Amino acid sequence: MLSSDAYGHGALLGNVRYVLIDEVHAFVEDDRGAQLVSVLARLESTMDRALQRVALSATIASPAAVATWLSSARSDATSLEPIVDYGARGRRLAVGLIPEVRRPDLSQGQRATEDLTRLVAVLEKHVAGRRAIVFTTSRADAENVTAKLHERGIETYIHHGSVDKDVRAVTEAAFREGGPRTIVATSSLELGIDIGDLELVVQIGSPGSALSLLQRVGRSGRRGDASSVGIVYATSEEELPVALAVTDLALDGIVEEAYPDDMVLQVLFQQVIQFVRERGSMTAAQIELTLLGAGAFRGVSQEAFFDLINEQVAGGFLEVERGDMLVIGPETERRFGYANYRDFYALFEADAGWMVRHAAQRIGTLDRAYPIPSGREVTFVLAGRRWRVIHADRERMVLDVEPTGSGAIPRWSGEGGDTSFEVMQRARTILTGEAPSSLESATLRAYMDRERGRVQKDGLAPGIIPVRLTKSGARAATYGGNALNRYLAALCAAAMNGVSIGAHAADVQCATSADVAAQALERILGDADLRATLRATALETAPPLGIGRHWPHLGPKTRRHLLRHSLDRGEVLLARLRYDAIVVAGSAH
Repeated sequence: MLSSDAYGHGALLGNVRYVLIDEVHAFVEDDRGAQLVSVLARLESTMDRALQRVALSATIASPAAVATWLSSARSDATSLEPIVDYGARGRRLAVGLIPEVRRPDLSQGQRATEDLTRLVAVLEKHVAGRRAIVFTTSRADAENVTAKLHERGIETYIHHGSVDKDVRAVTEAAFREGGPRTIVATSSLELGIDIGDLELVVQIGSPGSALSLLQRVGRSGRRGDASSVGIVYATSEEELPVALAVTDLALDGIVEEAYPDDMVLQVLFQQVIQFVRERGSMTAAQIELTLLGAGAFRGVSQEAFFDLINEQVAGGFLEVERGDMLVIGPETERRFGYANYRDFYALFEADAGWMVRHAAQRIGTLDRAYPIPSGREVTFVLAGRRWRVIHADRERMVLDVEPTGSGAIPRWSGEGGDTSFEVMQRARTILTGEAPSSLESATLRAYMDRERGRVQKDGLAPGIIPVRLTKSGARAATYGGNALNRYLAALCAAAMNGVSIGAHAADVQCATSADVAAQALERILGDADLRATLRATALETAPPLGIGRHWPHLGPKTRRHLLRHSLDRGEVLLARLRYDAIVVAGSAH
């Protein structure tokens, strides 16, 4: 609307006074949030007053930081005041375990089938005769569970990002009608959509954050004074401590700290072009005055800003006319101008892969890499039903299908997500015995005692970061979560040039001896000046971030600014890591 002649370049919004942002936590650390605050700044620049922002969320740990990020830079803007109401709504949460089948006489495929059978048998007892949501951590798991619940006669619907929006709408409408039924969903139903009152939420596998679990469990008990009711099932003994940790935090109402990003250059690239399209022509100083006042860009230095502008000019995305006026360049028209810039507004790549349809109805999508061999029958499960391919249009990437009696569960790329620092640190205290979970039943305690024995044998203890040698190299068990451990991995890679480094939620892995890894980690954690030096080295050696839809169009200087900023943000998390010693095979270093 701001960039369109048809809408008067935003004139239709000229009388707007208030902007309400619901579920604001979903925007704070997301490219869509950067786009949101940028568009608000652009809109305000056409008005004689500031917009009053009102933001809402049930799960914000740092409302003051969010208020600063969301606030207007105008001198006449009203300050944003955090208002916290803890309310009286109760939560009833539990944790369960569905142990993996470990029979050596079964193949891997047979064990997976037996695991699924056990899981669905447990789910049936929970959801039969109830209004329930079952959340899974992947689309493939959602398809698996939906198909099996169907077979057991449970009225089941499915909801995830690769199911067509019309099919998802049928699911949402069915639940608004009332009556016992079950939805199996991924994070696509975590926010926003009202599907009526629910009696129970079941989470299969541990979500990566307490915030996510609270949002999901909050789907139940929305009417009257009812409590939210949820149960988290770990699907392996190794996952059980994390499931207990995330549920403990949710039960206590503790969510992860939000760290609003104030240097989102991958979105600034898009917003500069949009702003120039909106105004026809602008100077860099005019762009800087408006956009760098938005919370997502307040950390952008003049050097980084002008590097971005100069690289946009050099790449043909912008041109300079009449001295210092910037206008849209030929490369922008070539890459984004088709269909009136329709696909340029979105911040996520719209590469849907195979579009699946039955008769005239779209069913959903499969990854572009999903194998569709010629001359062979192809069957799969999608939207909770089994399909057979009757025609593949490889040029248009369209699969025409018909119902069938069997089918494989497809896999989608990009499944899974990070586990937070807070969850992993809580899991650590549970495993060391410092703060056992109140959710451990007698049955779970037997499994947890075995898991505690395993990790304590590897050196895990209060205040200790153990480093142990495995078949794939040394592992330092920081329990720092994925984001912190990626930062530590980047520093270790810079310190040990040529050594293969990996990062997981619980540990950092180095292809070296435990002694060498422990010594390197000790120096890194204990010396801030060394970390600064290693960050400079990582700027030259670290792989590309590859963040955001417009990463391929960013110039080398802008990419370098983004990488430096990403590494600097790692220090924020590292400052929260507490430990007394680093230990190798029981010996302190």
